[in-house]
Formats: sequence, C-alpha cells, structure tokens
Amino acid sequence: MTVLHIGEINDVEDGHALVVPPEQTGHDQAIAVFRQGEEFFAVDDVCTHLGASLGKEGRRSCADGVVTCWLHKGTFDVRTGEAVNYPARGRLGVHEVELRGGEIWLSVR
Repeated sequence: MTVLHIGEINDVEDGHALVVPPEQTGHDQAIAVFRQGEEFFAVDDVCTHLGASLGKEGRRSCADGVVTCWLHKGTFDVRTGEAVNYPARGRLGVHEVELRGGEIWLSVR
C-alpha cells in the first residue's frame, strides 16, 4: 500500500473532490477524494457506466454519502463504492483517507 500526502483540507470545498492522477499514485486510474463536511472519502475516479470522471473539476457531486456522476446521474455510496442508482453498476475501488494536522493523506490499494 502506498501512502501519499495529496493536499490540505482547505484545498477541497464541501461536496467537491480533489482528483489525484495515476502518475502521482501509481494506481491504474485517477482517484477522487471527496469532502463531505469534515469527512473525506476516496474512490476510483471512473463511473462504471461509461467511464466519466466522478470528481470532475468544479462540480459539486457528493452529498448525503452519495457521489453522483455528472454525465448520466448514476450514483455510488462514497463509503463502500457500491452502485446505488442506475446507470451506475458494480462497485468502485475504495481507498483510505487520513487527516493529519490539516493535511490529507491517501492510502492507495
């Protein structure tokens, strides 16, 4: 498992995501780190329907524990990665996030 410092808590607005590219993580795809209030969650940044970015820049896409794909409105549980609403299906990869003194640390599986 790789652990990376990816930014500061204040870098991510509530409901938005910080997208970490695969070049930075060594993972096979980007990872979206979502903020919901004071909690942070990380999932693979690819909708299982047509592969759209879930953390697309500038879009508020996380609320009430659910991430909504901007393209066709499929939804996923941000804690488990499970698809909640069609056309999303299957499960997203989930990664651990740790907050340390105002910093965001990502554990990539």
